[in-house]
Amino acid sequence: MQYIIEKVTKSEKKEILPIYISSIGEEGCTWDEEYPNMKTIEDDINSEGLYCLKINNSIVGIATLIKEKNIYDEFKEFKNACLLTRVGIDKKYQGKGYAKILLKSILENAIKQKIDLIYLLVNKNNIKAKKLYNFFNFEFCRIVNEHGREWELLIKQLFYKGE
Repeated sequence: MQYIIEKVTKSEKKEILPIYISSIGEEGCTWDEEYPNMKTIEDDINSEGLYCLKINNSIVGIATLIKEKNIYDEFKEFKNACLLTRVGIDKKYQGKGYAKILLKSILENAIKQKIDLIYLLVNKNNIKAKKLYNFFNFEFCRIVNEHGREWELLIKQLFYKGE
C-alpha cells in the first residue's frame, strides 16, 4: 500500500480528532473525550510538530514531536531534546505496522534536524506502545508522576557527544 508521511496542515485538523477518539478505551490508553482536543491539535500544528501518515490521501496515523525546554534534570546536557507525544493509529489500521513506519520516519527526520534526544511518557499498562518504543530501542529512564498518573519516562539518544 502506498503511503506518505508529512506534517499536518491547518486544513486537515478535523481529520485528527477521530484518530484520537478511536483509541479511547484501549488498554493503556489515557486519552478521553476531553483530551486530546481541537486546541491540542491546533497547538501541535502551529508548533509544526504534528506529523501524519496518509494512505490513499487519508490520514490514518499521527504523532507529535515537540521541541521544548528540557523539563527533566537528567537531560540538561542535551541541547536539542524533543518530546514525542500523542502517537496514534486509527483503530481500523492498527496491527498492520503503520506505527513503525510513522515512528521510523519521525526518527529519521529528527536526525536530519540534529535532535540529540527524544523522550516520551508512556502509561506502564500500554503494552502496544511499549512494544513499539522497545522495537526502536527507547530506554527506560525512570517513573514520573504527572497529570495525576504514574508514567514510564523513556528516552532515545540520537547523537552522542563528539558527533
